[in-house]
Amino acid sequence: MHKKLNACTKTKGCGIQMPTVDEFFSKLRECTKNNWTINNSLILACQCLAWKNGVKDLQGACVTLGNAYFVDRS
Repeated sequence: MHKKLNACTKTKGCGIQMPTVDEFFSKLRECTKNNWTINNSLILACQCLAWKNGVKDLQGACVTLGNAYFVDRS
């Protein structure tokens, strides 16, 4: 999928427009509020980054990242 996306953007001469931080956070908060699948995926992705890839800043924070209780109050 990644190779196809890169090939498409090169061929068409365009790029991917990323949302602003505020816009992304707003959508993330809305989507994760009551979605167990997304919450669980966020926690697993955080754990992978923190422990398998050594991102020490995330160690200890993963439990709150996908937790609907904390997302709702952030």
